[in-house]
Amino acid sequence: MPLKSNSMAPDEKITGILHTHELKKTPARVKVLYTLMGSKYAVSYTRLEEVTRDVADRITLYRILKHFEQKGLIHKTMDHEGQAKYAMCHDECSTDHHRDHHIHFNCTECHQTLCLEDTDIPKINLPRGYKASEYAFTINGLCRLCSKG
Repeated sequence: MPLKSNSMAPDEKITGILHTHELKKTPARVKVLYTLMGSKYAVSYTRLEEVTRDVADRITLYRILKHFEQKGLIHKTMDHEGQAKYAMCHDECSTDHHRDHHIHFNCTECHQTLCLEDTDIPKINLPRGYKASEYAFTINGLCRLCSKG
């Protein structure tokens, strides 16, 4: 999800996000947020590891991502190869309520994962006695750019 356009500078926005979610501002957290906020695609763990290599080890990055998920800052999706990718949550998400139920599209050519927030999710009627607590809807195929090929 791209950085929302407003008059606030990215550094101020990141500081505000961390403060609102009661998280200490560290160089690693700032780099993770800056990377995710600046990308229109979900970002792989591998890419985040590259970006934070100078300020965090693998365990620290894993903990940052887990904390961000728990606080409702980011959500995780899996691409068609089983690799975890991360994207920013909506401003309305919190520890108790995620509003990021949307379709993820994995391009099998360029390997980008995109959140399709404006695409309707089909209604799923579960059998009697079943109660969903969480769901993921993923489509694999060719993105707009790759399908022009």
